[in-house]
Amino acid sequence: MFDLPNLHNVTATLLVLLQFIKELVNTTCLQRLSRKRCLLLNNLFVIDGAVMMLLSKTAMSFEMIIVGHFLYGINAGVSLSLHTMYLMECTP
Repeated sequence: MFDLPNLHNVTATLLVLLQFIKELVNTTCLQRLSRKRCLLLNNLFVIDGAVMMLLSKTAMSFEMIIVGHFLYGINAGVSLSLHTMYLMECTP
C-alpha cells in the first residue's frame, strides 16, 4: 500500500494541505457561535489529534498518526485566523 518515503511525505504534507478546510470550519463556526466559543471548540481538534498520535504506538497503527495530523491541521488553520479576530475585538 504505502512504502516508507511516500508515507512520510503524506504525513508531512497533511498539515499544510488540510488548512484549506479552515475556511469551511471558520464560516460555519462563526455564524453559529461566538469567536470565544469557536476557539474553545477548536481546542477539541488538537486534543483529539494529540491523543490519536499518542496512542498510535500502542495500537501499532500508522493510520492514527495520519488522522492526528489531519485534526491538527484543521486546528492550525482555524486558529490562525480566529486568534487574530479575537485579539482585534479584545484590544481597546
